[in-house]
Amino acid sequence: MLKQMGADMIRVLIVEDDKFARQGMIHSLPWERHGMTVAGEASGGKTALEILAKEKIDLMLCDYSMPGMNGLELLKSAKELYPDLSVGMITLYESFDIIQQAMRYGAIDYISKLQLEEENYDQMLDNLARRVLERREVQQKARPVLVCPQDACYIISSINSRDPGILCEKHPSVFLERPVEIGLNVYAAYLPDTVGEESVFGMIRKPWYALKVSGLAAYEQDAFFHLVRRYYRYHMFYSHENMAVSITWLEKMVNSIPSVSEDVIATLQSSWSGTEWFYEDEVFREQLQVLREQMLPFNVLFKLLVRIEDAIKHKYGDLFGGVELDLPYNFSSWEEVGEWLEAVHCKMKQAIWEKKLSDEILKSVTKAIQIISDEMDAPLLLSEVAERVNMSRSYFSACFKKVTGKSFNQYVRDKRIRIAQEYLEETEYSVMEIALKCGYEDEKYFGKVFRQETGYLPTRYRKEKREKARLVL
Repeated sequence: MLKQMGADMIRVLIVEDDKFARQGMIHSLPWERHGMTVAGEASGGKTALEILAKEKIDLMLCDYSMPGMNGLELLKSAKELYPDLSVGMITLYESFDIIQQAMRYGAIDYISKLQLEEENYDQMLDNLARRVLERREVQQKARPVLVCPQDACYIISSINSRDPGILCEKHPSVFLERPVEIGLNVYAAYLPDTVGEESVFGMIRKPWYALKVSGLAAYEQDAFFHLVRRYYRYHMFYSHENMAVSITWLEKMVNSIPSVSEDVIATLQSSWSGTEWFYEDEVFREQLQVLREQMLPFNVLFKLLVRIEDAIKHKYGDLFGGVELDLPYNFSSWEEVGEWLEAVHCKMKQAIWEKKLSDEILKSVTKAIQIISDEMDAPLLLSEVAERVNMSRSYFSACFKKVTGKSFNQYVRDKRIRIAQEYLEETEYSVMEIALKCGYEDEKYFGKVFRQETGYLPTRYRKEKREKARLVL
């Protein structure tokens, strides 16, 4: 049985859309016994890529069947971005086609849910750990130190993820070989010395753009490509002008990338979690401009976009439950981010218009829903919330029910219980702690309400869900 210690522990990311199965894997498997630790969990591909962008992950275990991006699509995208990542595919059935495709895309193993029984846990984890460590050793031995073959290299990208093969077809005497993909939407091309810089820049026009980097003689190629990937995700993602720079300049630019303060992130998140940009074109344009000016590193920007999507789905799901947001799992440029936010803005406006209610009523109700979501641990009285949204108690009550389909008190109760269920399923908080977080100061009263709504006492509910999670495996 293999075992790693301390900093050498194999860091695992679990990607599974079934919450019970995911929690079952995390809590039931003997990870530490095999030198592993669960460093992250995700319910889908978008969240998984976000975690991979900011965390060191050695092994990703992902379910094949997931809504949106399935396991194979995630595997392919993750391996393009992180070639050294080991991936195991989880399948319900031993489908030869799925297994074959997964192995072709670079998976190291597959796990059948039907065969995953408790007595096989040790064998499964031991096999995975062995393959990760063997692969790591081979990579370290097989990776020669390569230097850049020429003094200059052109880094090519496009605003809308176009295939660089188009450039090869249009200019075969310049692009003698297909540019090498070194990152998502980032390609490296060593061109003939006889082709001048001005000529190349004349060929590469929007939606294409290029960065010529010189001074690469004897420079390690992997280190150069690593610098380029970092520079792309911060600068080239936002700015699309052809430029010629030195490797020294590129190093200084990458090393000077500032960290983003928590205050800036909190301010942006607060503004985009609000509701004004749903209705007001001017507010939306202003917020979009502010977001562009911040030039957030892509992983930070993507995390913000995921939170915007989550806020709309969870805070305002009762209003916009039927609206498909379709957040892509990657973006090639700021323009694509802007287009997605523009589409969301238009969908929100359309959904609001279809309710056939005045803008003022909908603004007040959505603001009330935001107050409920943000202040779930506090007393929420109809009269006080009505006053905060500038409506009379009776008129607000009628409007709120017309928009949400529920009375104010029933809506708040349903929301509290739904959040309590999530805490019971996903955390180790005590029942009293959960009661307080959900706005109940009396644990017994909380238990009574919870039982009325779910049919279970909180402790029994947690036990049943944990047991179900284990059995799913």
